[in-house]
Amino acid sequence: MKIILKHFDELVSNGLQVIPLWENSKVPMCKGWTTWNKNQCREVLERYPEANLGLLLGQIVDVEGDSEAANNKILKIIGNYPHPCYSSTKSIHHLFINPDPKLSIFKHKDIEFRGFKHQSVLPPSSHQGIFYEWLQSFFPIPPMPDGLLNFYHSLKNK
Repeated sequence: MKIILKHFDELVSNGLQVIPLWENSKVPMCKGWTTWNKNQCREVLERYPEANLGLLLGQIVDVEGDSEAANNKILKIIGNYPHPCYSSTKSIHHLFINPDPKLSIFKHKDIEFRGFKHQSVLPPSSHQGIFYEWLQSFFPIPPMPDGLLNFYHSLKNK
């Protein structure tokens, strides 16, 4: 079995909606990618084994810091709460069950909360020569910890 399919199958078995992205890119390969079709995604990956993998967000939220200070702030708020997280080019991505059915995207300084109508590149993908790597692959994905949820609500209510 091709390596990319093994990653796809493992991630899907852990409840993630994984979509194919163009090789070395963050761009989805399939039209209508915001509506997940497991069989279609797997068939595309069979044809393009060098593709990147993306996570369809919505039920899951990606909380990402786009600077060292933002990453440190998120880590301080989260503490040692077990959850899946991974590194990318300049960020650490933290995955949680989405607590807000209206969350599409919310940015505050260098901290970003991404949900519905968005996707995030997943390991073992690469972009601009940098490979995405799991720092902690804890599954199933847990709810957002109280501290981070309170932080999100405090920012939204400003």
